[in-house]
Amino acid sequence: MTTAKLKALVWREWRICQKAYLTGLMVVIIMVLFFGLFRLSMSVGNLAPVFEGSEMLAQFSALLYYMSSALVAAITACLSLDVTALQADIRANWLRYSFALPISPELRATSIYIVKYIKFGIGFAIAVVNGIVSAKIANVAFSEHMMWLFAAIMAFVMLYDLLLQYFYAKARTIKGISVAQFTVMGVLTACMMGYMFYKTMYEEGDSLDITIKSLCPKFLSHENVIIPLTVIVLIAAPLLGWYITVRHYRMYGDVKEDTQSKKRFSLHHQKETKGDAES
Repeated sequence: MTTAKLKALVWREWRICQKAYLTGLMVVIIMVLFFGLFRLSMSVGNLAPVFEGSEMLAQFSALLYYMSSALVAAITACLSLDVTALQADIRANWLRYSFALPISPELRATSIYIVKYIKFGIGFAIAVVNGIVSAKIANVAFSEHMMWLFAAIMAFVMLYDLLLQYFYAKARTIKGISVAQFTVMGVLTACMMGYMFYKTMYEEGDSLDITIKSLCPKFLSHENVIIPLTVIVLIAAPLLGWYITVRHYRMYGDVKEDTQSKKRFSLHHQKETKGDAES
């Protein structure tokens, strides 16, 4: 019985978010094809005469490889953070209604994280396949260290998602979700600006191409720390996120949501009441 409920919740969650997620995947695939065609054009296409017989082809191709591979890994991971289902539940007031159903908070949270981490798995697979194919086109060696780099990017996005879940736990309305997203982005922006200020004031900055090409060597030089941290985050982040989500459903799930349809109905109802009183 519990398994049947979980399957129904997972299917419901997927049905709500699938359109937004598949649209995002199509955008990623178009971007991957663009980068691939651009590399092919540099090697054997219209741009080949420009780079022929120069070291610029190898340097720019490697730069494009690292940049596009990391970008695809980050975007596919971020697609898993879609809140379409949560927003739909609030607008439809399903969360409040669902408390009359024999569904435990643990089952609700489990269904959400099953769908979310299936999307994380799809994103990681796309990032790895793109990395392998792109390495062949760019004549760059693809190693297991690149897979760990992709995993580290996924782990960072999971930490971002964990921070989002913490603030979502306090959000009771659509506006509350927007405020939570703005708060998390503000925290990350402040951290990035602080880091950039530190680099500018106390360290000599590198150019963009040097920074991008040095990502992999820097990762390798700190892999004894980064890889264990990545494994810990990949295990701990979903567990903590699941706990926060369960706590959210136990404490805030039955709060009345303020939907647009209800506001319009209330305004219309007030006009009717006022008209009846005047007549």
